[in-house]
Amino acid sequence: MLIETCCNFGKFELVNGLFIGILSSVLATIIVLTSQYLHRKSVFKKKFLILEGEYEGYGYSDSDPTKLNTNESQSNASIKYIERNKLKIYVKHDERKWTGDLIMESENFGTIVWKYDPEEEDEHNFGFKRCYVWKDNDANKLFLYLIGESQLDGTYNGLLEGDNKELLKRILKSNREVFIKNALF
Repeated sequence: MLIETCCNFGKFELVNGLFIGILSSVLATIIVLTSQYLHRKSVFKKKFLILEGEYEGYGYSDSDPTKLNTNESQSNASIKYIERNKLKIYVKHDERKWTGDLIMESENFGTIVWKYDPEEEDEHNFGFKRCYVWKDNDANKLFLYLIGESQLDGTYNGLLEGDNKELLKRILKSNREVFIKNALF
């Protein structure tokens, strides 16, 4: 008798209870998934937004392939953060330009798929480069070491192995710039 008076639900109350329960579950799921997505997005942005900026490119010495030729820069580069671990790189040297997609596989290592802007209609010059990132905190400098991967025949797009390496250097304005970029999400 007590159970009948305590739990006397009509069909309307039952439908309302189910509707509110399902609606609150869907809303909670949306909130949790959105929160996780925004957190992951901010983690990637904090890691890779520091790479965005303007760079000067330097080649290596002909006599010693481990020493930089710092007499003058051989190229200018610009890197733009796109999303997650994807960046866009634009490089101009001499009168040629190439663009590439830089996919960071870790905080310090990535792969570039690049393509030269064609000078002739039937020109298709493209390839892969590996990228290593190193930040010198003491000197406020950011370095990207680029090296092209060899083609199947062992050549480097017609270049010698030493000519296919390049260092991109960016001088950071201050530690404040790094802090501000890392604080953004």
